[in-house]
Amino acid sequence: MRRSITAFGGDPDAVTIAGQSAGGGSVLALAASPAARGLFRGVIAVSPAFAPASAAEARELTDRLAAIVGVHNDREAWQGVDEEVILDAAAQLEGELAPSGLTPEDRGAALIDVDYGTSRSFGPSVEDGIIPENWIADLADVPLMIGSTAHEFTSFGHVLVPPDGQDRIDATVRERLGTVADLIERDLAGTAEAGFIAGQLLTIGIFRGPVVDVADAHERTWVYDYRVPDTRTGLAEHCMDVPAIFDCLDHPHVAHTCGPDVYPDVAADIHAAWVRFIREGEPGWQPWNRDGRARVWRPDGGEVAAAYATERALRERQAR
Repeated sequence: MRRSITAFGGDPDAVTIAGQSAGGGSVLALAASPAARGLFRGVIAVSPAFAPASAAEARELTDRLAAIVGVHNDREAWQGVDEEVILDAAAQLEGELAPSGLTPEDRGAALIDVDYGTSRSFGPSVEDGIIPENWIADLADVPLMIGSTAHEFTSFGHVLVPPDGQDRIDATVRERLGTVADLIERDLAGTAEAGFIAGQLLTIGIFRGPVVDVADAHERTWVYDYRVPDTRTGLAEHCMDVPAIFDCLDHPHVAHTCGPDVYPDVAADIHAAWVRFIREGEPGWQPWNRDGRARVWRPDGGEVAAAYATERALRERQAR
């Protein structure tokens, strides 16, 4: 990018890298990597999912994957394996890694304790000179904008909860979390379908909790919280902020992703913040300073307000 950007009228010393979801995790990986130092001056991580495996975890997983394929676990052996064989083996490995036989109580406890990752069958891993073990503390000293939607994976909760298990999971959450459970229910006001509490814990574990962790550890960080819901569900889910970021609400696919109601003023405000960050290195509001204040977007507009209270309370409880 630095070599080519002048051909498009760009400045190789003013590159901002950005990504959403797994792409958001990728830009955090680059921000953490000593090998990428000096290649960019700003980072935008939109709903980032990033959970680098330890070197030991990576070795254990690749040893098992090699055993499934029937090859020795080294580069030369893997170069001779067809990609479809690798994908089939990865699917088998995913099945082995998936938890099974959990009671609703066990599943509720596991969701409370979830820390970052999703699947680790493929993904970045810790390696000297590439991704440091304490990657959050080693992020590049460049401006960072980071945030998430309010209910990223919340609707996936029904997949996690058996039809007869919701009450038991709710009881486990209340027993373990106390007043934090009240905050979760507040975040789900008007959307209390079966499994949504479980889904919100998944949202916090993978996306929203890590946003707070990264912001707390990094000096020049601007945080946002996207709370513009699909009026059909009451949820602001994964990817629903993307059309607003690019200010393309008139695209025919937007209604399918975001619902029938769109908010042009909100999209224009969000788009302008992204452009300003890319040009100037800050989006137009005060950086995070552990007081929980962020740019919060709702259907009636955006304001700097207290945000991520549930996530901060959960982190404090987990630290006890």
